[in-house]
Amino acid sequence: MSELSFVRCDLLEGDAISHGFTTRQGGLSDGPYASLNITRSRGDSPEHVAENRERVRAALDLDYLAFASQVRSISFEGNEVYKPKRL
Repeated sequence: MSELSFVRCDLLEGDAISHGFTTRQGGLSDGPYASLNITRSRGDSPEHVAENRERVRAALDLDYLAFASQVRSISFEGNEVYKPKRL
């Protein structure tokens, strides 16, 4: 197993927030999810995801982890659609 590796943002450094953007290094998952998969929505083993999340939590010395979801879409609640003007 390789060691966990994080990318950090200078703008987020300080006492207010502990953060780290994970790389693929240091996880348990294999196959297409190798190695540090921490998302439950892609078909990886739930046990592997749970252990990978625990490794991240412990490495950052946190009580818990918070996750954000990214949505790539032009629609949103209310069925309104934003379409950018073409240049």
